[in-house]
Order: sequence, then C-alpha cells, then structure tokens
Amino acid sequence: MVCLQETKHSHFDISFIRKFCSYQYDCFEYLPSNGASGGSIIIWKSSVFNGALIFQNVYASSVLLTSVHNNASWILTNVYAPCTPLGKKILFNGFRIFKCQMG
Repeated sequence: MVCLQETKHSHFDISFIRKFCSYQYDCFEYLPSNGASGGSIIIWKSSVFNGALIFQNVYASSVLLTSVHNNASWILTNVYAPCTPLGKKILFNGFRIFKCQMG
C-alpha cells in the first residue's frame, strides 16, 4: 500500500506509477492537484486487495479495500487539506455527507 500527498500532478497512469513502484502495484485512485499544489494518490497491489473508490471530495479520497486472501474489508482515506477554517469546514462537511450516504 502506498499513499502519497502533495503529488503536484493532475493525472496519473500506470506507466507513470511504474517509475516509482514495482510492477506489482497495479491499481490506484488519485485526487488531482489544483495547479502546482496539492494532489494525492492511493496505490495498491491487486494480488493482495480488491479496491473501489467510495468517496472523494476536493481534499480526500476513500478506497474500500477487500483482502483477496480472507475477504476482510476496510476503508483507507488519504486526506490532504488546507489548515484554513474554510478548508476544514469543506473537508468535514464532505465526511458528514459520506457518513449519511453509508447509512
């Protein structure tokens, strides 16, 4: 599992991922940067986890990961948010909406 923040990239593809991860890391979800700042990515091995993006807003991405070995599931959230009051409000409001949608 690899989680990176402040990627400063607006797009990722598997050929770019392979420049810094081994070929076994073959699945990913990313939050694009806004200009020359921000951005985050979650990278995993499909031989270990099945993954699905279940939440994303301007500051966070959440992936539901399920083990291919024992079917155990968990949610990984990668957060990269500004420390401003408005940025915090947007982040936490997004999580409240997500929680309501999940039941």
